This record gives sequence, C-alpha cells and structure tokens, in this order.
Amino acid sequence: MTAHETTIHDTVTAVNANQWNNLVTQSDLGTVFHRYEWLRAVEAGLDRPAYHAVVTKGSNPVAVLPTVLTPVATPDPADLPGPDRVVEATASHLPTERLVSLYPGTGGPVIATDHEACLDSMLSALTTAAPRQALSHKIRLGSQAQNRYSKYLIGQGYESTVTSCRLVLDLAPGWDHIRSGMDRTRRTELRNDAVTVERTDFDGPMLASIHANYVQNMERIGADSFPMAFFEALAEHMDERVEVFTAHREGDTLGRHICIVDEEQSALRYYFSAIPETSAYEYGTSEQLHGAAIQWAIDAGFESYDFGATGADFRDGLFTYKSQYGPAICPIVQWDRGLSAVAWRAFKFGRRLYRGQNY
Repeated sequence: MTAHETTIHDTVTAVNANQWNNLVTQSDLGTVFHRYEWLRAVEAGLDRPAYHAVVTKGSNPVAVLPTVLTPVATPDPADLPGPDRVVEATASHLPTERLVSLYPGTGGPVIATDHEACLDSMLSALTTAAPRQALSHKIRLGSQAQNRYSKYLIGQGYESTVTSCRLVLDLAPGWDHIRSGMDRTRRTELRNDAVTVERTDFDGPMLASIHANYVQNMERIGADSFPMAFFEALAEHMDERVEVFTAHREGDTLGRHICIVDEEQSALRYYFSAIPETSAYEYGTSEQLHGAAIQWAIDAGFESYDFGATGADFRDGLFTYKSQYGPAICPIVQWDRGLSAVAWRAFKFGRRLYRGQNY
C-alpha cells in the first residue's frame, strides 16, 4: 500500500492545479476559497507567505489545508476589531503574526480519505514549519460540514470562538416568495424603478474604477481595504468566478457589488461593496444590487445567496440590515491554538483584559 506523504508548500503553484481543484470539487468540504485560483490571487495580490499543507498518496493529493501568514492585528472581515489588536497595545513583545486557514476567505481542511491520519500529519507539519514570529494557528471554517472536526480539534488543544457569521438566503422558494418575505423597508427600496442594474466586466479600465469606488466605500465606514494588486490578481486568476453588478440612474453610475461564484457550495457570495457616495443609498442602490444578484443566482441555478461575513451581534446595524432580507444565520466557527505556550497565555490574558474594559 502506498504511504501518505505530507509536505508544506510556500506557493500553491508547487501542486498540480487540476489535481488540487479536483480534490476541492469532489469534497463536500470544498469552497471557492480552497480553489487553486483563489490561492494564487491571494499569493500574488497580497504577498503573504504561504504554508499550504498537502498530503499526497502516490502523486495525488488526498488532503489540503491552505494556510497563509498574516499579522495578528489583521481583523477578519466582519469580526469585532478590538480583541486581536490588544497585542499591539499591551504585549508588543509577543509574536506579531499568525498562521490562518484562510484569510481572506474561509478555509479549513479538505480531506478525501483517512481523515484523522491526514489531520494529524498536516497539523504536525504546520507546527514544525511555523516561523518563530507566528503566535498561533487559526482555522476559519468555510462550510458547516467542517464542524465534523470539532471534537478532534478540541482534543488537539484548539479553542473555538464565534464572533462572526454568514447570512445565507435559501434560493429554492424563488424570487417572488423571497421578496415577499423581506422586511417592508427592503421591499420598498426594491420598487425604485429609476435604478437599473446590469452585469459588467471585472477587468481592464473598469477594474481601476471599481477599486477606487471600493476604497472610497471602505474609507467611509472606517475599514481597511485590499490593495489594487489584489483586485488585479482576482481579475487574472478568478475572472470566471467574479460577478460584478452595477447600478445606474439617469445615466450615472451609483455603485457596484462584487460577488464571488462558489460553485463548490452552489452559492453566490456577496464580497465587496463599491458604492462611493452616501447619497447613492437614497435611491435604494444597495437593495437594487442585492436584488439583481439574487435573481441572477436563481436563474443560474444556485442554491443560496450569501450576504457575506458579518459580526454576530444583533445590536450591529449591518447585521440588522442583512437580516431584513430573510436569510438564515450560519456561524463562522474559528479554531485557534497557540504555537508558543507562554506567548499564547500572555495574549489571551491581555485579550480578556481588553474585552472586560470594552464590552
């Protein structure tokens, strides 16, 4: 019997693209963020060191755990921004980076066979390969099916948190039923006939305009934005998996939504907003863009529309807004394990102090 071999790769290009994607596609654990093309875009556009764990049998990968090194203070897209930043404020001597599977996007292991042996091997290899500046290893689960590993991860010393969620709309009932189930305010905004929405390209001259509007939107809400290089990498490697919806009124462009096509989970995922002016919202621009994307996803045969990661907080305005479309709440479970016992205890102590003062 052919033995398993586990390796850590500093780029996904070290693995055959077809074999990698075939594993992701055939597994119920795989998402668009596990795909070879998404990882290439992350590597090329964000210049983050990669530590992709791969288990092969013969020449074929049977398990992967895509992982990148990110700053500890880098917030997950919708998590509460404070707790991870406590390291900067109270423990600057601690390691300043962490291994994450995966950011941006979500990750977790994709395994075809021998699950426990593959997990043992990949986690051990990551721990050995982790650089000295890595504080912890974090796994951000990308699908509910990956919760099957919860007890195993607890046994390996990982601790779980749920500070964010995905709001996911079931598309099976069809557009009329979905719209009738929305909050009255959302239904009212969808009736604005002065706004039209079309699908547009995500490349060439249009790409610079999309990114500029996205940056303006992020600055307005006080959030960090991804660089133009990441958008260029998405256009190069993910062109068939990106859908752009553009809203117009009387010849003027009001804004855009950028969605990611997740065929692996039969979902259209809303990912970036590029609505540069606050005044655009008075025309129901966001509602019109979501509505057009939902209808396109229904027509394309997808099972769900994902409103994206949102802080799991009923007091949060964005959570309330997305909830008004009628989606189900799907927790994003994050598993974290310190790579240095002393540093990890100090980090958790500082985080508890911070949360006690700010929550």
